[in-house]
Amino acid sequence: MKQFISDLKEGDKVGSVFLVRERRLMDFRNKPGRYLHLVVADRSGEMEGRVWENAENLLQVCHQGRVVYVTGEVFSFRDSLQLRVTALRAPREGEFDPADFVAMSSRPVEEMRRELVEMVQNMRPGPLQRVALAFLDSEWYPRFCRAPAAQYHHHNYTGGLLEHTLGVARVALRVAELYEGIDRELLLLGALVHDMGKVREMDFTPGIEYTDEGKLLGHIIMGIEMAGELMDRVGGVEPYLRTQVLHMIASHHGEYEWQSPKRPQFLEAKLLHLADLTDAEVYKFKDAAPRGEGEKWSYSHRRV
Repeated sequence: MKQFISDLKEGDKVGSVFLVRERRLMDFRNKPGRYLHLVVADRSGEMEGRVWENAENLLQVCHQGRVVYVTGEVFSFRDSLQLRVTALRAPREGEFDPADFVAMSSRPVEEMRRELVEMVQNMRPGPLQRVALAFLDSEWYPRFCRAPAAQYHHHNYTGGLLEHTLGVARVALRVAELYEGIDRELLLLGALVHDMGKVREMDFTPGIEYTDEGKLLGHIIMGIEMAGELMDRVGGVEPYLRTQVLHMIASHHGEYEWQSPKRPQFLEAKLLHLADLTDAEVYKFKDAAPRGEGEKWSYSHRRV
């Protein structure tokens, strides 16, 4: 039976499958030899582990981004729980369910898909709506609906990319209602496609790991390529409008230090960046909120 990390307590004996998030050999401080430092995870959380003996041989058994069967015991070190690992092996056929390693959105995917389709259907007829419809009909869309939005920082679960995209679109549409002179269709299309490159940036079976092209190119560059292809398919998108759409993808991170190739250069691009940031930050603070009844303060949270 699968043991979930969130259920483990000090002293528990462990014999279960986990996803290897990190692995590295470390030198002992006061004696010759090396030990293996691990970070293992499942959909409920992650935990550090140590392999004190036979580390170099067991390194060959566990690979980053793969599932491994772990035998050991939970102990407490500096007020945090860790695994003292005594054995590692490859899982046997049928021994794990990929769903155990990526959490699901709390909203049903089909419900979110219907909301997205309704947004597109309510767009003003024209080239931007045609691009949005082409996206819904593209080979990328089924994967888009199941993909996570990130590996760690926000909406990092199955359906997270769709949930985040809807959140960004809702913020963008509400802002467009508040101020005159905003191109609603341009802003909405930017919201819908700004992260589409993430369907190629990450794999998510069984865990969430970056692909080779994700590591080397990133979702912004791939998203620009994919959006350009969509506009080529539908045709009739005049050159400056095409450039605006691509610029919105290129600039949606907002700042160069946030890996944005460009900073926003027109109003809708800036609003897209702010909507994207708003939805991600709301997620982070809600995720860090106190869990227990009567608690006022959250725990320390690396995402906030």
